Amino acid sequence: MRFTLEIVDKAGATQVLPLFSQTFYVNGFGAGIYLVVKPDTQNEIVALDRGYLILGRVVGDPVLVWNELMASSAKINYVPKHPGMASAGGISGPAIWFDLDEVLKKI
Repeated sequence: MRFTLEIVDKAGATQVLPLFSQTFYVNGFGAGIYLVVKPDTQNEIVALDRGYLILGRVVGDPVLVWNELMASSAKINYVPKHPGMASAGGISGPAIWFDLDEVLKKI
């Protein structure tokens, strides 16, 4: 199971970021990738933070990564058609939310 995702941010820099966890805080908010969206018009996966701001594009084969994330025990929600979010530039499409704390509860 993945605990991190590699992303390419707006500046073109590659980063490895953890999936979201309520337990770990940065500036008062849970840290990490809170959700991913597979935009309707693009063949990629976009990672967003808890504030629904775009962190970057997920690196890897979108189909393989998406299937792996759908099976993740850190997945706390899925919607097949998330409406566009203004803070995320109006991105709409299937979305998955994460919380690693759910995994820790099962251990």
